[in-house]
Amino acid sequence: MFKAILRAVIIGIAVIPLGSCDDMLPGPNQTNYSLFSDGSQRRIDKRLKHDNWGVPYYISEDIVFQLSAKIYRRSLNATQIQQLIPDSLAISDQKTLEIDVDKGKLYFAANNHIYSCSFSGTDMINLSRYEEGAFSSPALSDCRNYLTAIRSGSILSLNLLTGEWIELEGPTGVVYAVYVESTDEYFYFAKESNSSEMALWRFIPDTQASTMIMKLVCESGFNFSFSASPDRRYFALQSKDHNPDITYGENLLIYDRQNGLIQQIDNCFTYAFDNNSRRFYFSRQKFGLADLNYIDLQSGATTLVWDGYISQTSFSYSINRINLRADGLHMFISGYTGYRFNDYSKDSYLCTK
Repeated sequence: MFKAILRAVIIGIAVIPLGSCDDMLPGPNQTNYSLFSDGSQRRIDKRLKHDNWGVPYYISEDIVFQLSAKIYRRSLNATQIQQLIPDSLAISDQKTLEIDVDKGKLYFAANNHIYSCSFSGTDMINLSRYEEGAFSSPALSDCRNYLTAIRSGSILSLNLLTGEWIELEGPTGVVYAVYVESTDEYFYFAKESNSSEMALWRFIPDTQASTMIMKLVCESGFNFSFSASPDRRYFALQSKDHNPDITYGENLLIYDRQNGLIQQIDNCFTYAFDNNSRRFYFSRQKFGLADLNYIDLQSGATTLVWDGYISQTSFSYSINRINLRADGLHMFISGYTGYRFNDYSKDSYLCTK
C-alpha cells in the first residue's frame, strides 16, 4: 500500500512544470538495462553497449552482430570479437543489416554492392556483382525468396532462387522497400519533394500504380525512423529528434496492410517489432516518465511492461533503444535516468540537459 502511495506521489511530482536546473541533482544520466519481455528481472546491464563496434543485433547470448564500417560477431559474455567481412570490404550502408535467422544468413551493403554470408562469415557472395551503381537497404520478402535493394532512389528486386535482378519503373525517392510475395505488392518509404516529409507507399506491379498510405511531416532538426515487421504485415513510421538524449517523444504511426488500419502512438520515444509474435514494443512519455509497453497487434490490447519507476529519487527519463533477442523473450534497453529533489520546497523537481 505504501509503495502504491509513494509511486503516486512520484508521478504527481513528475508532471510539475520545469523550472531552473541551476542547483539540481546531476542528470539525466545514460542507463542500460536488461530484462525479460514480461518486465521481470530488470537490472543494470551494459553487455550490449559497445558503440565503437556499431549498431547491435541481438540474436542470442552467444551471437550478437554489430554493424559499423565492418560487421562484427561476439558473445555477450566474452571479450573476444570476430570481424566477419574481409579488410577489402567496407560497409557502405551502416543502417541496414538484414538477417535470416532460420537460414543463418546475413545480407548487407559493402563497397556499394549487396553481399550475403553465413553467420560465421563463410560463403561470402556478391549478389549484385554484375550490376552498376550504389546499392543499399537490403530487405527480404515475406517468403524469403526475394531481396529488395535501393539504387539512386529506385527499387531493385532480386530473385534469390534464380539470381535475376529487375528494376521497378515508377517509384522514386525511395529509401527502403520490401516485397510481399504472397500478394505481389511492394511497400516502400520515400521522401517527398519537400525533405521534411516521409510517406509509406504501396506499389502494384501489374498496374504500375503507387498509392500513398500514410505520411509524417518532420520538424526542423529531426529525421525519420521507419521499419517493417519481419512478416511484412505491419509498417512503422516516426519522426525522431537528432539529439541522442531524445528528451521528448514524437508521434508514431503503425499500418496493418491486411486490414488497412493505422494506429497512432503519441509521445513515443522508440519502438521494436518482435520477430516471433505480433508484439510491438514501444516506450512513450506518460506522467513525466518513459515507460515500456507492448501492443498485441492482432487484438490491439496494450500491456505495460515497466512503468519507468526506479526509486524514490530517480525515474526513467527517456528510452532511446530497444534491442529484442531473436526469440522475443529477452531484451536490452538503453536510455536516460532523471532525478528529483527530496526537498519538495524547491521550485522544480526534474533536471534536464
